[in-house]
Amino acid sequence: SKLSKFNKYRHDRQKFITEINKYIDKQGIELLLLKENERELGKLLNKLEFHKPSKANTEKKEFSFSSKKGDLIWPINGKLLKKYGEQKKTTGLKWRGVLIESNQGSDVSAISQGKIVFADWFRNFGLLIIIDHEDNYLSLYGHNQKLLKSIGDFVRTGEKIATVGDSGGQKNSALYFEIRKGK
Repeated sequence: SKLSKFNKYRHDRQKFITEINKYIDKQGIELLLLKENERELGKLLNKLEFHKPSKANTEKKEFSFSSKKGDLIWPINGKLLKKYGEQKKTTGLKWRGVLIESNQGSDVSAISQGKIVFADWFRNFGLLIIIDHEDNYLSLYGHNQKLLKSIGDFVRTGEKIATVGDSGGQKNSALYFEIRKGK
């Protein structure tokens, strides 16, 4: 049946990911890969700076994004697997975002209103959505199963933008979430 084929595929895929991770650890190349991932993400975010809407196009908002600190919603409910600033075991690099464990297919919500500036596959982040908020803040949502919005879409706070998955080489379904201040 289709379900048993899918389950076998998932089992084989997870076994492969485990083997690859063992090889990476053994060869001591994790630091190299993490630095490369960060460099590639940085390049992408720099490109997105050029697609920002002009101030004239944005309607006046009662509250700025930065004034919402502490009042922002979480994109999903789940167990925090990795915390912001936590050191990565073998490399000493720090997490720039958080990893939140959740069931496959769970709804991912926009933490605040904004414009979708990226919605596509991106190396090691899997299916990734990036929202541009006012005050030059970006929110990133990675490892999704399905993207429900496209580049250029405007979203409201709490609006469903994706579903949780394990894309981008994750062993289990979880959401990578990060808030970044642009230039």
